[in-house]
Amino acid sequence: MKKFFLLIFLISFNIFLGISQEDTIKINYSNFTKDEILDMDYNDMMDLDLEILIMLSKKMEMSLSEFQEMLLNPSQYISSKKKEKSFTSPLSISVISSKEIEESGAISIPEVLRLVPGIIVREKINGDYDVHIRGLDNIPHEQPVEYSINTKTLVMIDERVVYNYFQGGTIWNALPIGLNDIDKIEIIRGPSSALYGSNAMTGVINIITKKVESKKLKINANFQYGNVNTKILNLSALKKINKKLGFRLSGNFHEEERFQKDYFCHATKSEIPLDSFIYYMIPNNVFGTDSFSDYYNRIKTILDNRFSDVNLAKKQRGINAFLYYNWSKNIKLDLSFGTENSKWQSVYIENDLTSYSFNESSTKYINFKLYIKGIRFKISNTRGYYDNAKNVDGYKYDINILSYDLDYNFNIGNLNFYSELNYKSAFYSDKNYSITETKNGFLNGEHNLKTFALSLKADYKLLDDKLRFIIGVRKEYYNEIKGKITPALQFASSYKINENNFIRFSVSTANKSPFMVDTHTNYYIKGKLEIEEGFVVPAEISLDGNKNLDLLKTINYEIGFRNKLHSNIYFDIEFFTSKTENFAISVIDSAYFNLDKMVFIGKKKYKNVQIKAKQFGITGNLNIVLNKKINLKMFSSFQSTFLTDLNKFILVDTVFNIYVDKVKEELITMKSKSTPSFYGGFFVNYYPIKKLYFNFNYYFYGEQNFDFKDNEESFFFSYKTKKKFIFNFKINYKFYKNNSVFFNAKNLFNDKSKEFAFADKNGATYLIGLNLNF
Repeated sequence: MKKFFLLIFLISFNIFLGISQEDTIKINYSNFTKDEILDMDYNDMMDLDLEILIMLSKKMEMSLSEFQEMLLNPSQYISSKKKEKSFTSPLSISVISSKEIEESGAISIPEVLRLVPGIIVREKINGDYDVHIRGLDNIPHEQPVEYSINTKTLVMIDERVVYNYFQGGTIWNALPIGLNDIDKIEIIRGPSSALYGSNAMTGVINIITKKVESKKLKINANFQYGNVNTKILNLSALKKINKKLGFRLSGNFHEEERFQKDYFCHATKSEIPLDSFIYYMIPNNVFGTDSFSDYYNRIKTILDNRFSDVNLAKKQRGINAFLYYNWSKNIKLDLSFGTENSKWQSVYIENDLTSYSFNESSTKYINFKLYIKGIRFKISNTRGYYDNAKNVDGYKYDINILSYDLDYNFNIGNLNFYSELNYKSAFYSDKNYSITETKNGFLNGEHNLKTFALSLKADYKLLDDKLRFIIGVRKEYYNEIKGKITPALQFASSYKINENNFIRFSVSTANKSPFMVDTHTNYYIKGKLEIEEGFVVPAEISLDGNKNLDLLKTINYEIGFRNKLHSNIYFDIEFFTSKTENFAISVIDSAYFNLDKMVFIGKKKYKNVQIKAKQFGITGNLNIVLNKKINLKMFSSFQSTFLTDLNKFILVDTVFNIYVDKVKEELITMKSKSTPSFYGGFFVNYYPIKKLYFNFNYYFYGEQNFDFKDNEESFFFSYKTKKKFIFNFKINYKFYKNNSVFFNAKNLFNDKSKEFAFADKNGATYLIGLNLNF
């Protein structure tokens, strides 16, 4: 408490100091370089007098209206792998700048994504998020909770893929960078495998880090402290040593605690203290001679090891270095490297009687880029370990992912060609953490998923660049995979009706890559099976991967329209429909009861199921600058997802999650309720004076269901998360140059309704912070 009052005193003193010095601060805009002008955003521009604006626009050799257009219509790279304006992008894209990130008060990357149209973001445990582009989550339904993980979106940092090939998806809490590292985030909504490879099924998120522009040494420090022991620290230093060489160093620390200590228990369908789980857990040797005391102590030790800190929500640490060398106008080199060490709790796997898990990671990376005119060579490596469920057999493994990319971009008149060669080696091993004889790991050894890919894209413009056609194709080859693999295709066409109206159409396909679990699993477990009520027998279950799986694939049709209703009003709307198929789950391959040993023996295997997901949706986005003091954004999405060719599944045993496909049952169609039918957000900034701004933003989504089944084919549990509006608020005062003090509120009105099945009831987080620049 003393620290809190000391911090309040320091903030008050700094505000007083800033007010007393307000009239003495002068900025000489006549000395601004073009790069420094490009770093300005719309709010910086609107703070200036008209004479200064005209002077800056002349420096940029453009008219004042063109100058404003540059700031309102930012450039982006992600949609076609070449720099172009957002307004004329052939795909559904969004760009979030570092300025918007800072103004919003977001304290993590997934939270930033709540500012983006078409993205569903749900908080499981304080600071731990589930992120989906357009949905398609928890399909097939009635599966273990790990099937809700988003494996269909590709996430990159400076085009370095940060995807986890163990079970698929992005481990957000294991990313090495902090918000202070980010220059902007570019997002594609819709399949993009033709450009970016497998797993870009619902979209791509590329996090672009800041570059070095200043010849002066610049140091930034951002501190935040709040309730539930929230402590956030971001530090960075950058300098352009000479015209050719620059560097940037950064470090980040983020710690939060949970809003509760209890865990959701499947047996009681309620939240109970961790120690109470002891009375519901049945040990593997239940048929042995353990005394109750021995049993109690053994199970308590297991629980204590799995959840070593019930209060901790997450604790992240990262260090990064970025080097830039411009050899000449046509030759550039970029090098970045760093490391992270993280711990967090999540709702991730079925873990005896709960879906909670304690997670750890420790990784390091290096990313190198060489640009020679239109040729780029990239090499990256990520290595370390992940533990997706601490002290649960099978979920700790080492990784070593190596990727080589060579691409070439060139023009012939109005025709642009892009080609890329890619080789990736994803090495995973659990041999240091599993016992081969008992097969208590998923892999029980080491495996290397190798991918070779070739991409080609042609981009043609005609009619004074108003009409545009894009055709792209990518073919990937995987070692050891024998299932059907189809090339990823993309066709896009757009027409610029005039300066204020733009229409586009696209058809895209994409596919998932093989994962370690569904391809290479070699798992064995002893347990128990309840044949009838009160009749429990020993069981031996094995689970094998399948190299013959057909890979998950999707096709998406989309039409979009953009309009500049006025010089300060931008409107964007997109209509889309998709079909996704080749889902795979683990099913019983064979099962029998050994009467001699009185043991049930079951063999499971990953297999494709004939279910298909069809989605129809619409996303709208409106960006308005009312005047020099107020700008706002509003966006929303509406979607419906239907599951077709659907079989019912009989849940044989809840412990082993065994499902038998009733092939003879009539196929049905049903609406999926796992994705909310509507979601969106609102963002507004208000600058009453140059040094003070208020930011208010909210995010909302509709209700959704998570369903499971019991032996009688009735829901043994159906969890419904209710619709929710999440309000956030930030007030920031700039007290000296670019130094500021602020108050930040997440979930302002303390709505504790759950956002995810079995997860925590997360409340409000209130923070005070200081942003210093030297």
